[in-house]
Parts: sequence; structure tokens; C-alpha cells
Amino acid sequence: MKFIRKISALMVSFLMALAMMVPVSAADATITIRNAGDGDTFDYVQIVEPDTTSKLGWKFVDSVKSYFVGDEKIATTEEDAIKKLIGKNYDASKMNTALEAIKADSSKTGTTITKVEGQTSPITVTKAGAYAVFGKNQSNENIEYSPMVAYISFTYDGNANGLEGTTLTAKKSDHNVDKKHQASKDDVVEVGQVVTYTVTAKVPFIREDEKNVSYKVVDKITGGEYVKNANGNVDVNVKIGDFEKTYEGTINKDEFSVDLSELVSNSNTYANQTITITYKATVTKITVNNEVIIIGKTDTRTFTDSDKDSLKTAQITLTKTGDQGKALKDAEFVVYRFVGDKKQYIKFNENYEATGLATNLDDAKTQTIKTDENGKAIVKGLDSEYTYYFEEVVAPDGYTVLDKDVEATWDGKANVAITGEASATDTTVSSLPETGGIGTTIFTIGGCAIMVIAAALYFVNRKKQEK
Repeated sequence: MKFIRKISALMVSFLMALAMMVPVSAADATITIRNAGDGDTFDYVQIVEPDTTSKLGWKFVDSVKSYFVGDEKIATTEEDAIKKLIGKNYDASKMNTALEAIKADSSKTGTTITKVEGQTSPITVTKAGAYAVFGKNQSNENIEYSPMVAYISFTYDGNANGLEGTTLTAKKSDHNVDKKHQASKDDVVEVGQVVTYTVTAKVPFIREDEKNVSYKVVDKITGGEYVKNANGNVDVNVKIGDFEKTYEGTINKDEFSVDLSELVSNSNTYANQTITITYKATVTKITVNNEVIIIGKTDTRTFTDSDKDSLKTAQITLTKTGDQGKALKDAEFVVYRFVGDKKQYIKFNENYEATGLATNLDDAKTQTIKTDENGKAIVKGLDSEYTYYFEEVVAPDGYTVLDKDVEATWDGKANVAITGEASATDTTVSSLPETGGIGTTIFTIGGCAIMVIAAALYFVNRKKQEK
């Protein structure tokens, strides 16, 4: 009997424990993260929690409230900040600044999860509300995850009896600097063309305890020259939101640097906002390579990022033939195009690479394009946006110059047209008319006879006068 009572007591205890476990399990929820790298970890911290004493039913966790509420934060009052956060209608840059501030304070982070064998191990939470989630790349420190916010809501069946989990899609990038050029629509340029470069980046967040903050942009170029201002420097236009200012970049050979440290400080006025930097350069070679490097430093860390850009020019192959398709050597040409109604000749160097525009035809003739033994000549450094014409100025021996200039055609590729062709055929010099025919002989003999008769008459007449 005692044994039966003991068994019954154990069963009751087990059922009571099981009854207690059910609501606990029902209260748990998971935050699943997609697009996470293998082995990457995620820290999280609750930022909004339930509050049955407020009209909204939510409040900020006391330890993080100051990051969201106040001047220059997502709202000046807690109620408005909660409304904006729940409604997801906050200023993205201000929200990111708040999240970065929490991330910088290691005491605010909760626990860590690890992605195992391609499956994301979910974060398990036991309270409804909002959670800030921060990713860490374990193999490459240059890869950063954007801070995320996970919302965990109640599930209802008459009463709040559980939590509803959520799934986040992680966003990451191996750099936050992007460099582009503004050129022709087909991405091909001509030597001498002025190109506008645009660099975008995210202004870094600076912790309150960091000192000696600096932020510098260094740009390097090959195949081009920066457009200089009156001081011999390059004008660098900087824009962040409503702020806009032109700085002077100091040029040193093939690079310039500009100090933007005043835009980055502990006040984090522009933290996490997009900074847009523009400047201009002139294409001087058939290929232009450009790299921008952003260097940030504090007393405790250094952060750098960079991006590269490349520009191409187009080329045209001229083919010159004579009778029966014979390749003609030493035919000389100049090249021109039109801008509106204005005819513009192109200047070339000895390698037939464009160097800019000629002032007139005589200037263009200082370096003509001459065909080789195969009747070909390749000109480089052109822009496939234009139609180019070849004007023959010297024909090979035995041939005449063309009476009509040759129009080049581009290859018509669907992606980027960077090659073109032009062909021309010369005609032989016409035979000179034959001279010395019989008609000429008759007139010559007749003329001589008249001269002889005239001379004889002259002498006969002279003798008569002497008698």
C-alpha cells in the first residue's frame, strides 16, 4: 500500500511539473536568421518590453532608452519613439545610430548563437517585444552585418497565451564604399573627355570614449588627370543629407587627399548616413584606372575601406585596298567627328592613340594615320557614342585620294561596343593622253617648209635690192 502511495505521489509531482512546463514552452519564441555565413555569430539585446501600465502596452528597456529617446534621436518622447519603432516609420540613419551605440556597449549584449552546417541556430527568447540583433563574421573582419531589429508579438486565444517568432534576413557587405563614373551611356569614353566620379560611403559611428578621430579620403588615378581649380588642387564636393560643402583635395602626382575629419566625431551627427563625394578628371590614356581609399582612425582603432573603377576607350580598324582587293600601304588619313554641326578633328600620337582635339586640319596632319603593309591602321582612344570619319590626305603611289570620306561603323554588340571598322578603296591614276600623233607631224613639217620658203624669199629679195 505504501508503495502504491509513493507511486501516486511521484505521478502527481510529474504531472504538476509537466503542467508548469507547458506554459513556459508556450511562452518561448525563436528569431531565425537567414543569409548568415557559416560559423557567423549573432548577439542580441531586448530594447522594447511589455508594460501593462502604459497606454501603448510597451516601453523601452531602461538600459537602452537613452539611445532612442531625446533630441536628435528617433523621437523626443518615449511614447513617440515607441510608436515610430513599432510602426517602422523612423529615420533609418537615426535608428542605425542608436543600434550602433548599443552594439558599441558590450554590456548591453545578451547571448550568442552559431550557424551550424548551413542551418541557422535560432535565438530563443521568452518575452515579447523588440530585440536588436548584431552579426559577427568569424572569418573576415571586413565583412559587416547591418544591425537588425526583431519583433516578437503575442499570440492570442482569448488571452495572451504564447509568443510568435520571426525570421530576419541578414544583410552584409565586405565594404560600404562604392565608386562610379559618369560617362557615356555605353560606358566607353574618348581621350580628352572630362569624367565625373562619385563615391558613396557610410559615415562611421564613433564611441563616446574614442579620441583623436580622423577621417580622410585618398584617391589614386592612372590614365587620367584631375581637373584642377585656380589653386592647383581638385574641387571635392561632399554631401550628407542637407549638408553640402566643397573641399580642396591636395594633389600629389597621381593622387589627391582630402581631410573630412570635421564630419566624424563623438557627437555622431552624421553617423550611419550616406556621404556622397564627387570630383572630376580628364581622360588622358586609352585606359583609366581609379581607386578611392577611405581611412578612419581613433586612438583605439583604424578602419579603412576602398573601391576601384575602370574606364575604357574604343578603337577602329581602318582597311585600305586598291584594285582587285589589293592591300594598300602608306595611305594617310586624318580622323574627325561632329558635335552638332561643328567638325572636330582628332589628334593622335605616333601609336595612333588619341591625345585630344586638333584645332584645324593642318594641326591634325602633323600626325596622320598611315596604313601598314596589310593595308590596315588601328586608331585608339575613341568614344563609340560618336560617328568617326576618315579623310584621306595622301594616297599611295599610283593611286588618287578618295573623293568621299569613309564613315566608320561600330560592331553593334549588345553589351559594350568598343571596336569599329572602316574600309576604303582607291582608284589608280588615269593614263595621260598620248602625244606626237600623225596630225602633229604634218603640222610640224608644214611649219618647217614655210620657214624655209620664207628664208629663201628673204635672201632673193635682198640680192635684188643690192643690184
